[in-house]
Amino acid sequence: QGLRQAQTDPQGVMGKIHDAIRTAGAFIGRHPDLLEGYYVRARGYLYLDEFRNAEKDLRHIIERDPGFGPAHGLLAQILLDRYLHENMEMTLNGTPRGMLDPALLQQARKELAQSQATAGNHHDGGLPRTAEDETTDVLIRVLVALHLQNDLEEARRILLDALGRQESEEYCLYLGGMSEDLNEKIGWMDRALRIMPHFARGYESRGLCLASKGDMTRAMEDLNQAIRISPRLASAYFNRGTLGLNQNELDRAVADLTQAVEYE
Repeated sequence: QGLRQAQTDPQGVMGKIHDAIRTAGAFIGRHPDLLEGYYVRARGYLYLDEFRNAEKDLRHIIERDPGFGPAHGLLAQILLDRYLHENMEMTLNGTPRGMLDPALLQQARKELAQSQATAGNHHDGGLPRTAEDETTDVLIRVLVALHLQNDLEEARRILLDALGRQESEEYCLYLGGMSEDLNEKIGWMDRALRIMPHFARGYESRGLCLASKGDMTRAMEDLNQAIRISPRLASAYFNRGTLGLNQNELDRAVADLTQAVEYE
C-alpha cells in the first residue's frame, strides 16, 4: 500500500519488505516443514524484483508438495515475466530485441497447467487473502487464456473486467503489453503509474516505449526512476546500459551491463 502513495519514500517501504523477508526466513528456520513460510518469502522477493530467489523458494515448495497449487501459479507468473522481459530488452537501435526462449515458455505453460489442475488446493496457513491474491488469481486466468488457449481477446476481456472492479497497476501493465500501438502502450503505463506511483516495472516499460519512439531523454529518465525504486531490477540496468551505448556513454553503459549480469 505504501508504494501506492506518491509521497511515500519507496526505499523505506522496500526496507520493511526486507525486514519481512528476514522474519519469514526466521520462521522457516524454526518450522522448515511448513511450506507456507517459503511461499510468503517468495512473495516478498517478488516485491523486490528478486525473481531468482522467489523461483528458488517456489521450486522448493513444489518439490516437497507437488499439490501446492498457489506455488505453481506464482512460479508460472515468474517464468512468464522473465519470458516477457527478454522480449523487452533493447537492441542498440532502441527497439525490443524480439528473441524469445521457447523452453522458458514451455516451462511456464507446464506450471500454468499444474496451477489449473491443483486450483482447489489451498495452502494458505491461515493467512488472510489480500488484494494481491485476487490480482494473482486474475493474472493466472489471463496467462492461461494467452498461453494455453491462445485467446488474446479473452485475456483482454478478463483484464478489463477485473480493472472495472478494482484498479491494479499489474492489469494496466498487461493491457499495455497486449497493445501493438506505442501511444496506447504509453497510455496504459501512465495509468499504471497513477495507480502506483512507485511502480518500477511501469517506469521501465514506459521507458522502453519512449525509446522505441526515439525519445531517448525521457526514456532514460524513466529507466533511472525504475532503478531508484527497485535497485536490483536487472532488466532495467540492461536497458539503461543499452541506451548508454546508443548515446556513446561507454563507462556508464559498461557499469550498468555489469550490474545487470550481477542481478540476473
